[in-house]
Amino acid sequence: FRLITFLSVICIAKGVQVYDPLRPWWNAPSPESQRIVGGFEIDILDAPFQVSLQWGGHFCGGSIISKRWVLTAAHCADKHDAPWLQVRIGSARHASGGQLVEVKRVIQHPKYNDNTIDYDFTLLELAKSVQLSEEFYAVGLPEQDEPV
Repeated sequence: FRLITFLSVICIAKGVQVYDPLRPWWNAPSPESQRIVGGFEIDILDAPFQVSLQWGGHFCGGSIISKRWVLTAAHCADKHDAPWLQVRIGSARHASGGQLVEVKRVIQHPKYNDNTIDYDFTLLELAKSVQLSEEFYAVGLPEQDEPV
């Protein structure tokens, strides 16, 4: 017990933040620290399939898989969220550039489990088809019988 108390005092005194990489999304770092640890800025041409999910601002990412569909994590959205969601396409910035497209429908995997985070994927149907271009296009997906 004394060792635990001592280590706790040292951590507090040094201002060390204990970080749990498996921390759930609702306990995420503050908005002021929206960078990926060790990450760096890129040009959208380096990841033209990457999108930003928006609900008044950026909160999750996703990938364009066709002119009308985006793949994201199930913990990011469920079917009730569609009226409030937008997807920013064609920009490496959260708050500007590219175009904002409304989400028509959210299809969460039927076996998604909030507790275990199993089957953590969701499809977002966009309200309108987007014209794919050099700035944004669908991520390459494996064929149906192709081993992954």
